[in-house]
Amino acid sequence: MVQLRILTFNCWGLPVNAVTRYRDERFKYIASALQQCDYDIIGLQEVWLLRNYETLREAIKNVFPYSHYFHSGQVGSGKCVFSRYPIVATAFTPFNLNGYPHELNHGDWYGRKGVGHCKINITGTILNFYVTHLHAEYNRNNDVHLPHRVTEIVQLSEIMRFTSHNNPAILVGDLNFEPEDVGYRFLTTALHLKDAWLEAGDEGTGFTCDLISNSFTTKENDEKRIDYIFFNDEYLKCQTCQITMGRIPGVNYNYSDHEGVVATLQLNTRKLRQQRQDVIENSTEIMEVLQEVQGILTDTIKGLKFRHFQRYLLVLLFVSLSILCGIINYHSPNEDYLKLIVIVACPLFFTIAASLFYYGFLFDEPEIRAMKAYICDLEIWMNNIEEKIH
Repeated sequence: MVQLRILTFNCWGLPVNAVTRYRDERFKYIASALQQCDYDIIGLQEVWLLRNYETLREAIKNVFPYSHYFHSGQVGSGKCVFSRYPIVATAFTPFNLNGYPHELNHGDWYGRKGVGHCKINITGTILNFYVTHLHAEYNRNNDVHLPHRVTEIVQLSEIMRFTSHNNPAILVGDLNFEPEDVGYRFLTTALHLKDAWLEAGDEGTGFTCDLISNSFTTKENDEKRIDYIFFNDEYLKCQTCQITMGRIPGVNYNYSDHEGVVATLQLNTRKLRQQRQDVIENSTEIMEVLQEVQGILTDTIKGLKFRHFQRYLLVLLFVSLSILCGIINYHSPNEDYLKLIVIVACPLFFTIAASLFYYGFLFDEPEIRAMKAYICDLEIWMNNIEEKIH
């Protein structure tokens, strides 16, 4: 038996100083806290700037001799792992769908979020350690990004299914899904993952974001639990789980706008590998959540196709206007003001048409095809469950 202390923490290290208050100072305090900790493996999110990662690595390298930063996107993936045990292999898979480039005020697309995977050698046993950060919710009452976020959950699940190879697996990160949401239920039913907080959480609420006690909280009555430590219970058992990394000692602000989660897991290194039973006990619950996700994606595709159709109608309209301007310019009398208007309008209409066509080709089609691919994956998954039942 090996006891592992696992920490997940969203560091709120956005690269924009005006948005992220005291960023560099907070990373120094985070490094100081980690120097004195008893954690064995740490998964961090929103470490966007490489210099902040270097600050952490240099400060705690004597405690955590093994570390890895997952590079991705225009500003980095924001995810990194620190470990007392050897990291023997790493991989990063960006999410296929992760917001839109025109949403500059969100930035998820530019961060190129995804799943970081480390294989860690725990005294001869390979542990699969996954760290992720899903697309933000932004507006719970009008969650226009829900289709992208559920595709991220499906992609994350596929990665874990194909890479864990029936070995011990731990998933940490900011999922931006609350426990009652479909993304959370997908992981706990379809992947049979256990939530460390539900297994062994202390008497607190478990909230990790928008806490009233957090110095950076701007919303009222919006406390929520979106940061998690999941694990498969074939080899791992959770003994304790607490919320940590709150207010910085002696300072009037927090380490981050999130709280951290730490869990003590017991790894059974001697247990023989066992395949799951052919008949899945909670197959009905699994089928329900798979069908719910499939329904979300199917409805979204219908809307995307209509939007795609509207975009190309606009392309046709502006191309027609551009041609019309050319005809007017050719046949118009010698009024200078009219020619000037036509000369300006013709290339403008053509540029708008070309931009609309390019945007539709570059983003609409891949988005639709990606969702279709996940629907096909879900159908295979559901068919496999039905075959095992019957």
